[in-house]
Amino acid sequence: MILRRRNVILKGLVLIPATWIVVTYILAVTSNHSAEDNLVDKASQSKHKAERSLQQQPLAQHGDNSIDSKTKSKEPDYQHDDRDEGVLKPPSELEGYGEMGKPVKLSNLTEEQQKLVKLGWKNNAFNQYISDLISLHRTLPDPRDKECRDIKYPSILPQTSVIICFHNEAWSVLMRTVHSVLERSPDHLLKEIVLVDDFSDQRKENFHFLSITFFVCSCTVTVILVLCICCRTCSCFY
Repeated sequence: MILRRRNVILKGLVLIPATWIVVTYILAVTSNHSAEDNLVDKASQSKHKAERSLQQQPLAQHGDNSIDSKTKSKEPDYQHDDRDEGVLKPPSELEGYGEMGKPVKLSNLTEEQQKLVKLGWKNNAFNQYISDLISLHRTLPDPRDKECRDIKYPSILPQTSVIICFHNEAWSVLMRTVHSVLERSPDHLLKEIVLVDDFSDQRKENFHFLSITFFVCSCTVTVILVLCICCRTCSCFY
């Protein structure tokens, strides 16, 4: 009788902590999934809001990608085709800003637009205003020599991580770089993209980048953002 009671007590001592651990784990996993879903939803809303804002800008496009202040800009609807594993996408007939490397010319800008152009030159030493108009999925001509285009590479290769370091980089340029890697790399060979912010001091003005990054994270490739925010030797992982 005493042995039976001891067995019951021992079973209780084992089952109660085990049950508590399992319940705690389930609650933690559920909470994490809910938080991730909220981040993706917020990032998606932020992206749609940014696209609507860009489309409402009073800009125009002509045959040579000229811009004036009378009409709206348009984002090209470009879809990724996994069957094409070349370095660059085949040429298309898209008419967006900068497509196939065509220059974008500015003309008849408003005073506010001129201020934005000057600010872009001041902060980045290039025309960030135009960069912000160019699609993240823009097409480019294939720069490879004809002989190189016929080279075939093994399809079974180890996965790789792409590391992109930046410091106070214009966000449109950085995100276009990320999308170029995502859309021009075979999915089975790309393990992850690591963005390393090398102590940027303009992050406060561009904090929305985190939302954009979470939006990118909704794809099948992991995107990791490393922020150096305390000192040159300290990194915080997001």
